[in-house]
Amino acid sequence: MKAAPKQDVQVGQETQKLGPFLCWAVVFADIGTSIYYVPGILYGTVGKLAGFFVFLTMTVFILLTFKYVEVTYRFPQGGGVVTVAAKALNHWFGALGGMFILVDYFLTAAISCLSGMLYLSVVLPILGPQTGFLGLNMTVWITLVILVLLGILNWVGVSESAKVSMVGAMIAFVSDLAILVTVFTHISFSEFLAFPSNV
Repeated sequence: MKAAPKQDVQVGQETQKLGPFLCWAVVFADIGTSIYYVPGILYGTVGKLAGFFVFLTMTVFILLTFKYVEVTYRFPQGGGVVTVAAKALNHWFGALGGMFILVDYFLTAAISCLSGMLYLSVVLPILGPQTGFLGLNMTVWITLVILVLLGILNWVGVSESAKVSMVGAMIAFVSDLAILVTVFTHISFSEFLAFPSNV
């Protein structure tokens, strides 16, 4: 069997790259949108310390980025936990790590879709817990449809999935800027600094 020309292989590898902007979009669409609901959930549990917990999470996140920088430098071919565990320990641990990360991906997608529908049901009551087909409520059915669509989108290609994430990331980023502009045009910086103690 004839081997593929080296130039064709290089072209194929180039077309698979997402680029910095699409990588940012994927990460920001996942992490950057959490700021909309996590502080509210924390406030219900820890009250005024919610901001402090967000700050702690940010600190851990920054340390985590340093870890990812080191891992990508040491393993430029990619592979994440599978490659790292396989090289550091053995292939069985690599496979185990891969299975855990797959479960994490599936659970994250399902929980994110369901919680997103529950949040939307606050402003769109039709998405609420009305009983639908086979006794399942509309929220669950819409979540299942979204999960199937996400699966199809990822099957089509990672690049296409990243482009869809880019739309959400840009909406979230512009919303963040709009919120910051609105806040800082209505209160002074000194009032902003005194805000935690006045709550």
